[in-house]
Amino acid sequence: GTADTITLASQITIDKNLTIEGTGADMIAISGNNLTGVLSIGASVPASIVTISGLTVRDGRRIGVLPSGDFGAGIRNYANLTILNSAISNNSIITAGLGGGIANIGNLTLTNSTISGNFSQTEGGGLSNSSGASATITNCTFSGNSTGGGGGAIFNNTGAGAVTIRNSTI
Repeated sequence: GTADTITLASQITIDKNLTIEGTGADMIAISGNNLTGVLSIGASVPASIVTISGLTVRDGRRIGVLPSGDFGAGIRNYANLTILNSAISNNSIITAGLGGGIANIGNLTLTNSTISGNFSQTEGGGLSNSSGASATITNCTFSGNSTGGGGGAIFNNTGAGAVTIRNSTI
């Protein structure tokens, strides 16, 4: 069949336990339409447990305003987020900000997924992992991500951020 796209006019905010099961990253996408961020997870309820599988998150866009900027054009995570068999692609932070694809402020488990073509003006084109956050990446591919600063694929904050990478291509 042909791929379906859900096009957003504003970001989706998730502040509760939730499982999203798509039909496959090549079959269903949520798009920010290059106008808005796509997902914000756990900002009000950081203890939330969220699982996303079989889905593409794409075309998110945030325009950061100096001095603080913005973050997480594709996904902004404050919670306990697991992403499986998914793609995060073509998301961008313009002007200033972190984590074009994913900005992780919580706990992230990323498995069998592709992070590609994302951009952040400041740091972490594919993934930005904040101080105190943790990210575990297994069997993933990071490709074609870029930044105007540091960490085209992954930027790990020099504070207490922790990133574990296994069997992945960067």
